[in-house]
Amino acid sequence: ICAGQPGFYRIFLGFWHVIIYGSGPPFLMFVFSVLTIRHVKHRRIAPSINQVNQGERTLYKEKGLLRMALVQCLCIGLTTTLFSISQLYVSITTVYAKSNLQLAKENLFLVLGGLISTGGHGSTFYLYTATSRMFRQHLFHGRHARL
Repeated sequence: ICAGQPGFYRIFLGFWHVIIYGSGPPFLMFVFSVLTIRHVKHRRIAPSINQVNQGERTLYKEKGLLRMALVQCLCIGLTTTLFSISQLYVSITTVYAKSNLQLAKENLFLVLGGLISTGGHGSTFYLYTATSRMFRQHLFHGRHARL
């Protein structure tokens, strides 16, 4: 496990992972998502001729954007927090004597946490794409067109 020299730096690194890496990106994503939704909501477009369902469509788009932003922040927050907590645990417990089995377990936990953390950033795109209405419509429309 490569976690730096024992002492203050290792503990600092563990807390840095929790605060900056685990909480920073989801928080910033949430802030910028809210600002984007506000911008979309307050954007002025030339009025269209057909305004019958304009309010419903706008509300539907806003709900979709909000849902996408919240799911993305939640997924990334959960996956990065797992890795951050594992880093913090390893940093704090380095002063204790550990068996080879315990070191192997911690190493496995760190590697799996890092893998899940890395996959969390890309998985939100695929998660939202696969569950969106437009994707399902194109999938089923494409299947019926081939038959």
